[in-house]
Amino acid sequence: MLEGMKASYPYYNPDVKYQLPKKEAVYTVLTTAQQGNSVELTYQGNGAKVVRANLFSTLNGGAPDQEWFPQ
Repeated sequence: MLEGMKASYPYYNPDVKYQLPKKEAVYTVLTTAQQGNSVELTYQGNGAKVVRANLFSTLNGGAPDQEWFPQ
């Protein structure tokens, strides 16, 4: 399905249901905030180094057919 939409796979999602190598090292998001077009977050490092972040948003969050768009 992701290939058909030309979408990328999620990386190191700590909530994924299958086992990932070093899953326990993924950072933990502590707070999020949005002000206008700006988004901010704080996180706790658990050993993994953050080298890139991608922001996705949805217009119908929580819906069974929700669709996420890269920003």
